[in-house]
Amino acid sequence: MSMLLTRDALQLVADAKEEREPEQLAQRFLGEADLVLAEAFLMRRERRSKCCAVPATSRRAVPSRTGLVAIVTDMDEVYPQLPHFALDDVNGIVDFILQQAQQPSVQPSTGSGRAEG
Repeated sequence: MSMLLTRDALQLVADAKEEREPEQLAQRFLGEADLVLAEAFLMRRERRSKCCAVPATSRRAVPSRTGLVAIVTDMDEVYPQLPHFALDDVNGIVDFILQQAQQPSVQPSTGSGRAEG
């Protein structure tokens, strides 16, 4: 493991020889984190709550509905039953994530309605 420390930033680099859960990594490197956000490649097979960004110009497939609680996209037809956020609605997305994190047990929901954004 190595750490790069500058006046304005800190970067920790560690070998990832085996897959680990985001919670395990947070406990090891962050102490007791209040919230762990993991990039999609870590969560593909997980049944955890997910918020996915899919712009119309994306070449990747629309994600599986498993665990999806919201979508960030400029396409209305992608899972219209879920809350949708515009690609540039950073505040709306953050508010949604924080709201989800404050729930006693964050479980994937079926979604109902659309979030304004």
